[in-house]
Amino acid sequence: MAESDFNALLHAAEQLSAEVDGSRELPKVERSLRQVLEASTELWSRVTQTGAQDLQAHVLLGSKGVDLPQLSQKLETLSTRKTFEPLEPVPEADIQTFLKNELENAILSIIEETNRTSFETAEHRMWDDVNNRWRQEKLKALNALLGSSDEMLGISARPEVSIINDGSISSRSQLDDQQSAYASAVTEYNRLAVQGALRPSLIDRFHDAVRDLHESKAMDLWNMVACMTEIPPQSLGDPLKARATSTVEQTLITQARKFLENRYKVFMRNKVECNLQEARRGGRPGTLPLVICYAKLQQVSVVPGLEEVTVDGQPLWPVVYFCLRSGEPGAALNAASQAGSALEEFVSVLEELEKSPDRRLSTRLEQHLRFHYQRSVRASTDPFKKVVYCALGACDTAEEHTFILKTADDYLWMKLCQIREDNSQQPGSDSITYPHLQSLILEEYGEKHYNASAQPLLYFQMLFLTGQFEAAVEFLSRQDRLRTHAIHIALALSELQLLALPHSIQAPLLSSMPDDRPPLRRLNLARLLMLYVRRFESSDPKEALQYYYFLRNIKTPEGQNLFMLCISDLVMEARNFDLVLGSLSLDGCRIPGLIDSFQGVQADAKQIIELVASEAERKGLLEDAIHLYVLAGNHEKVLTLLTTLLAQVVQQINSPGSVRARLQELAASVSARYEGQHISCSSQTSSAFFTLRDLLTISRAKLIPLSMAEMEERVGNFRRLSDEVCRAVPEVLLATMNILYSMFNHIKTGGTSSYPEHMRDSTKEKVKRIRLQIDIKTGISLYQIKLHFYISFLKKNRNNKFCTMFLFTTLAESEKTITASEVKYVWSDVVELALKNGGWQALWKIPRATCENLKIDFPTVVFVNVQELNCNELSALINIVAVEDDIEVPENHDALLIHLHPTVQQNDASLSIQDIAECLDKLRFFYTHIWQPWDDEDDKSRDWVSNRLEPRMKLFREMQAGVLSSHTVSCIRSLLQEARNLHKHKKLLEMKDTEHSLQPMLKDDCVDDSQEKDIALELMELKLKWDQMCQEIEMIENPSLREKIIKRRQKGQAYHSTGSEQIFIVWNGGNCMELLDLMSKARSVVSESAEIKPCTLMTALNFVEEGCPSSSEVILSAAESCATLVDWAGIRIKFEDLSLSAPVTQALVVVRSGVMNAKNCQFLCDPHNTSTTGVCIMPGGRAELIECAFSDFDAALAVHAGATLTLIRCRLSSCAIGIQVYDGGEVYLKDCLIQNCLEYGIVVRTLQNNIQNTVGSLCLLDSSESVVVESCKMQGNAQGDVFISPMPSNSLLYDINMDSEESSPHPISSKSDLEFEEHSNCSAILT
Repeated sequence: MAESDFNALLHAAEQLSAEVDGSRELPKVERSLRQVLEASTELWSRVTQTGAQDLQAHVLLGSKGVDLPQLSQKLETLSTRKTFEPLEPVPEADIQTFLKNELENAILSIIEETNRTSFETAEHRMWDDVNNRWRQEKLKALNALLGSSDEMLGISARPEVSIINDGSISSRSQLDDQQSAYASAVTEYNRLAVQGALRPSLIDRFHDAVRDLHESKAMDLWNMVACMTEIPPQSLGDPLKARATSTVEQTLITQARKFLENRYKVFMRNKVECNLQEARRGGRPGTLPLVICYAKLQQVSVVPGLEEVTVDGQPLWPVVYFCLRSGEPGAALNAASQAGSALEEFVSVLEELEKSPDRRLSTRLEQHLRFHYQRSVRASTDPFKKVVYCALGACDTAEEHTFILKTADDYLWMKLCQIREDNSQQPGSDSITYPHLQSLILEEYGEKHYNASAQPLLYFQMLFLTGQFEAAVEFLSRQDRLRTHAIHIALALSELQLLALPHSIQAPLLSSMPDDRPPLRRLNLARLLMLYVRRFESSDPKEALQYYYFLRNIKTPEGQNLFMLCISDLVMEARNFDLVLGSLSLDGCRIPGLIDSFQGVQADAKQIIELVASEAERKGLLEDAIHLYVLAGNHEKVLTLLTTLLAQVVQQINSPGSVRARLQELAASVSARYEGQHISCSSQTSSAFFTLRDLLTISRAKLIPLSMAEMEERVGNFRRLSDEVCRAVPEVLLATMNILYSMFNHIKTGGTSSYPEHMRDSTKEKVKRIRLQIDIKTGISLYQIKLHFYISFLKKNRNNKFCTMFLFTTLAESEKTITASEVKYVWSDVVELALKNGGWQALWKIPRATCENLKIDFPTVVFVNVQELNCNELSALINIVAVEDDIEVPENHDALLIHLHPTVQQNDASLSIQDIAECLDKLRFFYTHIWQPWDDEDDKSRDWVSNRLEPRMKLFREMQAGVLSSHTVSCIRSLLQEARNLHKHKKLLEMKDTEHSLQPMLKDDCVDDSQEKDIALELMELKLKWDQMCQEIEMIENPSLREKIIKRRQKGQAYHSTGSEQIFIVWNGGNCMELLDLMSKARSVVSESAEIKPCTLMTALNFVEEGCPSSSEVILSAAESCATLVDWAGIRIKFEDLSLSAPVTQALVVVRSGVMNAKNCQFLCDPHNTSTTGVCIMPGGRAELIECAFSDFDAALAVHAGATLTLIRCRLSSCAIGIQVYDGGEVYLKDCLIQNCLEYGIVVRTLQNNIQNTVGSLCLLDSSESVVVESCKMQGNAQGDVFISPMPSNSLLYDINMDSEESSPHPISSKSDLEFEEHSNCSAILT
């Protein structure tokens, strides 16, 4: 038994040994059992010492081939000496090592210090920038609320139609009696100031003006202003700093108390005089009898708690208070003296008070009064005694004394009596300071406490009497009925240097500076005055100028005189140039205007006129600017502006009342005025003006050669012309051609009596003479003139055989023909001449490819600022200013000019935006309808203009005018689109072939010869096909062969029916297995006797006009990248039981015209494609879909203006937008389901500006006439079921047919911007 067990064990050991030997992964074990035991024990001891985490680390790193112990040793040996930490001093006395160590430490310390200071500086600048931006935004908000000026809000003026001096001053003044009285006082004051006479008090002038109006409250207001301004003369420094001095502060307190005390005395006197019988005053004069009578009327004797000491039967302390309140300490002393010896100590206090010039007690007496108040008076029951002690000794300032101090005047008088300069100088004092009282009234109590809206004069008084002039005036200006008084109070204070102004006129109406003492403010007088004057400046300019004169010492941030700037704005607004600025008489002398009344006092009339003229020039009112510059005598500006205007109208027809006639009359007037005078301008400017003036009459200009003898002279003169004249030459030549052509027609019809002898020539001689005028080659590009002439002249005379003969004869006989490669340079010259290099605004229609790269919706239109043109590439560097939707796009782009559409409103009003738009339209038209991508490969020696331009223009006109049938037009478009796609494919293959040929030179690796042969073979096939297609296109462009080629093409593609079933196979090519797979699909759905016809998709659709018979197995899909699967422009197309898919297309089906019917069809899209539209219905198209399904599209259906869509029992799911309807489109939905859209179910874009963005349910469409919904369901749409959004009226809507991008100026971009490619890349079986 044991032996068998041993044998079994031996066998198992041998088997195990064999397995170990046969394994390549594990090493052979060569240890004994004892050695294994010792290794296990050692491993166990390691584990117990290092812990489980170290064990896991060993296992993890060991499995990756990392030796952890060795790695730990390496890490320990690493040195940190190469970091930026300071080095330790070297202990050895080695000089070189020491110096090296010190040098490294110095460098490291410098780096650390620089890093720290750089970080602190960057952070400081960042916060400064944040604060500045916040301050600017805050100022804008405040200025908007306060009715700020255009300068503050940066509102650009809109261009206006120039109407020179047509504004007449209204005879009806908008000033009321109060404003007129103030204006008269202002006028008289300014008159004396201009004359240099001694200026009267402006406050007295205003007081007299109010007194004549018999307004008692206004007189009381000016009495207060007069009292508070009786302070020592101020220097020209900061009024707030002067007001903070102790002398001025004490004077303000004294004057405020004086005003309150005088008014209280008047109040007592009026009270007594109204109740003489009860008062029984008798004939005693003086203040004390008045006070005793007033106390008797007030019945103070019945007040409980009064002391028994009396004066003439009235309690003593009320009499003393009334005397002090009326500002009569002598009367109070007389009353206290009559009380006997009990008040001897208080009598001494009153005696010192009466003798004090500033009505203040000494510090010793004040401390004595406070001590006595704390000891006994505070506990007294007599309230009048406590008030007297508090007023004289500034005791218990927290006590309000409401029983006695019942009015705001009483309260303010008490607080003014308790004010002391500094609490620290008087230990134990609880008095208040002047700034504390100001903060108490302005900030703590404020308008609400004093019910300022109902009692504005009361709150104004509280502010003004506490020295807060700026805050008081600003508050009063916010009251409509008191605003006039506030303005003139501010003017009076400003003339006395008592009004604190901000450092910038851009500040809010009321502001403060960081170094100003709280709570003092600064008043923006300029803003306040301009807001006031603007109410009547148009009707009363004379008075407005008088008010603006107060701003003569204020500068704008740009350093301009505010007075002159206000005059400029007034004149431009009211347009009363002659009244304000003066005019010129017939003899050239200047008739003075209103501004001449200020001549010599910081108001130069000529300087003001030039300022107004420059403002008119900036706004684009160039004719007004010319008249003003004539008035100012600025010859340079007059002739420069006239040259600019004449260059724009010299080619126009001279009709009565036109701009050209008006400018011609103006030029003649200026010429007559300057005749015989020395013109102060450059010779180039005067030469350009007189040349353009003479160009208005072509024969006088001596610029255009009318005979061969004049050629050399005219060419020599042309070299010396200015740019303005050169730019006008093409239009002048065109006008000359039109004139001569009209004369030629007249001569041809026999009307020669009115023409001179030299005009009666043959047609050939006439053509040569006209050609002579075009053949000027100096100063301007010959090709540019010819192309410009061709577009303009042929556009106006496209039906005249003579014009066509003339143009092409001229171009054909020129010394150098225009080849295809030179066309781009011709356009470069045209663009450089017609377009400004930058500074104009446009709408950029972002191409589809760019939208896909930026991951934004297509179409997208953004508002951009054109910064710089690249004429050689016909592109521009643009800066995006605004976008319609909430999208994120980079700020700067390079955009093709054909994608830019200038806007009507421009920041630069002097731009001729009409010329820019016309140039871009011509460029867009040329590269959309005329130029083809393969023209670059045309024969370099051929004249492209005569061989390509004329035939294509004629073909385009016939296609647009309906000369060709719609079926023929569709075939031509199909052929051209197929040619574009084939050309693109050929270019890609040529690029691949070039890359393969360069690979052996760039790399050492071997190249796949088979792949290179495949590319070469395919390229050869494509070139053969391309040559055949080029011949077809050339014959299509030939009018005589066009119709025959189209018929032959239709015959070759659409075979005659043999009576059996016909099968059309649309296939883009492929390998054998793909062809067999396609045939197997065809075999499963068609009969064996069916006739099979391979063709393109559009050929099959054109042949089967009514569409595809139903077949549940038919799948219509795009095998390769293409723009549209079906592009229909016929009568009717019908799909039934089809599946249409587009993995990477941009539009599945486009219905340009006619009707598309679809039933039981599925429209599918690749979910990863973010810009695919299912069915797009163009204007004039109609689609009717029944029981169809859409999924995974960007927009399942797009309905443009003039298109109609009908959906019945259809399902739209998992699209970004279900249905997008533009204004003017019509949609009818019945029993449809729209679900799980990523954005909205239905989006309606309307042009109605009164509609805001609205998101809601289908109920929003109940009142809509364009979208009718019946029994439809909406569920699971992420952002909403229905979204109605207004489109800006100036935005551009682009349909899905992006014809403007079918061609681009070659070779601007290596990537094609084609929006829709040919559908021949589709694979399908149509039965």
